Amino acid sequence: MKRKWIGNKIVFRSSAPAPAEFDAFSFFYRGPLLERFSTQVTMSFRLPDGNEHAVTDDLLVQACSHLRTDVSDRNPTVNPRQYRGKPITVLFRSRNGRIRFRSDDDYSFAFFQKDAKGQINWRQPFQTVDAVAQ
Repeated sequence: MKRKWIGNKIVFRSSAPAPAEFDAFSFFYRGPLLERFSTQVTMSFRLPDGNEHAVTDDLLVQACSHLRTDVSDRNPTVNPRQYRGKPITVLFRSRNGRIRFRSDDDYSFAFFQKDAKGQINWRQPFQTVDAVAQ
């Protein structure tokens, strides 16, 4: 069954805690539909300490397009290791209009590990969990 989430704040959370060992993760999602062309959308991660880190202050995407946000240790604020064994939460907010997301079967987190050379193969996740809207 297709679902829709409509509002000024939409929250997605991993359906299970992140694995105990991983080096990077990706959040896969569909771009939201905007109430009007001028609607501005912020995407942020809730850090384990409760604070938030904005990934973008104006998410400009084609509605319903398949997207991904990669998180690796290159970003010290959203260092993926801080989520080991904990759920991951992503927040979308709009300041000037509602946003709408479709179908929760298109939202997930994929977890990656570094190889012997210290490189991440972004095409080969070792675990994936669904992301569910709250």
